[in-house]
Amino acid sequence: MAVRGSLYYWSPYCSNVVKARIVQDGNVITGGGVSTSIDLGLYMLSLLAGEEAMLEVKKQIDYPYILQGIVQRQ
Repeated sequence: MAVRGSLYYWSPYCSNVVKARIVQDGNVITGGGVSTSIDLGLYMLSLLAGEEAMLEVKKQIDYPYILQGIVQRQ
């Protein structure tokens, strides 16, 4: 059996599949896979506690990457 990504399985059920690390569509926020977990957590933290709190946690966990690939739709 061939291994397929989640896009293969979800595409028939979605009107528009966005290939991005993080997608916020109104109040629904999704991450593009396991490797996006830290980015998604930091993004959620910035929404709930603010940018400054997110940057402090990012510094504490020594996460050197820039949050990117975020799509926001209304």
